[in-house]
Amino acid sequence: LSYAVPKKARFNRSVNGETLCNRDNKYFKGIGVQSPSELVFQLKPEYTRFVALVGVDDECMRWDSPDGLERWPQWSRPFKGPTSFRISQVVFEVRIDGRRVSETPPLFNGERAWSIDVPIPGGSSEITIAVKDVSSKLTDPHGHADWLNAGFLLA
Repeated sequence: LSYAVPKKARFNRSVNGETLCNRDNKYFKGIGVQSPSELVFQLKPEYTRFVALVGVDDECMRWDSPDGLERWPQWSRPFKGPTSFRISQVVFEVRIDGRRVSETPPLFNGERAWSIDVPIPGGSSEITIAVKDVSSKLTDPHGHADWLNAGFLLA
């Protein structure tokens, strides 16, 4: 059961519309998403590499007091609003033309951003960047994940 309100990916902001942030480091370029997420981009012939830092946004470590409730374990009733205080665990994946070329280990809130640097084979047509939740009794679904300083290097 999840109380998360579905949110769309945002460019240069977290999925909540805030500055992208990982371990108190602020980023002004990137994509904030809510897991699960999958974004597809067309590749240009001059793109040689895809690079990014990836991690759970710090907003998953702050409590927004939904319906005025104190944070868990003091919850006494279900609440209607979204909460941002949860333990997230997500995996980032990069696919080129449907073939997985990079996957991170499961990353929790508060972990340092992981570096991705993927060569793009000549003749490739599309890249998919995806985030998925790790199914666990200890973590909650719909983590807020960031593709920080994500972009393409040119030939």
